Amino acid sequence: MKRESRGPSTLLTVEQTALLLGISTSKVYRSIDRGDFPLKVVTINGRIHIVRAEVLRFIKGE
Repeated sequence: MKRESRGPSTLLTVEQTALLLGISTSKVYRSIDRGDFPLKVVTINGRIHIVRAEVLRFIKGE
């Protein structure tokens, strides 16, 4: 069954997050591994995702 798209996902990939933050994907992964990444990280089926709303708030400086 194909999932119907309803707009932007609530989760971002590491690659999408790095692009929005203007840093490399390796920097994001290293920060997550060290435990000092400032945003909520969610792991689903072994894949790392970051909550979109938190990334947007971080960019806005909130």
